[in-house]
Amino acid sequence: MSEIRYRKKYTIQVVISGGEVDENSVSVKLFAPAFNTHSFSMNQRLLVLGNDKVTALGNSTYNVDATTPRSGNLAPSGFYLLFVAHQGIPSQGIWVRLW
Repeated sequence: MSEIRYRKKYTIQVVISGGEVDENSVSVKLFAPAFNTHSFSMNQRLLVLGNDKVTALGNSTYNVDATTPRSGNLAPSGFYLLFVAHQGIPSQGIWVRLW
């Protein structure tokens, strides 16, 4: 698990296979999993991060620069699954702790 902070730019390395990669169709997303209480699903949240730059490294490997939310008003601190999506297809998620 990695820790990320508010208002920071991070570089995420991802493998995207399947030919040409359209930089405009790459997005980084944080997903806060829901918790259940009294048969209601609460705290579900999906955030699309600012995608600043996509750089090809070769062999279907790319660096994606993304900026985290400004404050806890938009994304309360806690655990999130981080995904990189290309043309709507998500990567394998990794757990991160935002604070």
